[in-house]
Amino acid sequence: MASKLQEVSGGSGDGTKANSFVDAAKIIRDGGVVDYDDASGPISFGDNGDITEANIEIFQYKEDNTYALGEG
Repeated sequence: MASKLQEVSGGSGDGTKANSFVDAAKIIRDGGVVDYDDASGPISFGDNGDITEANIEIFQYKEDNTYALGEG
């Protein structure tokens, strides 16, 4: 699994974009290379395993334990 993180993250190669686990699994089962972006968006790993692309979200929790995306 670790040996495929860079490839599946889109950090290398020309994978086909997938935005759900089901779509990503189908691409892999069909012999393709997947570039998986889930609800959090892209997270790409470089040659040394460092994150080269990602989204950062800040959640602010309210007194009733619900949350909203914060302003950053």
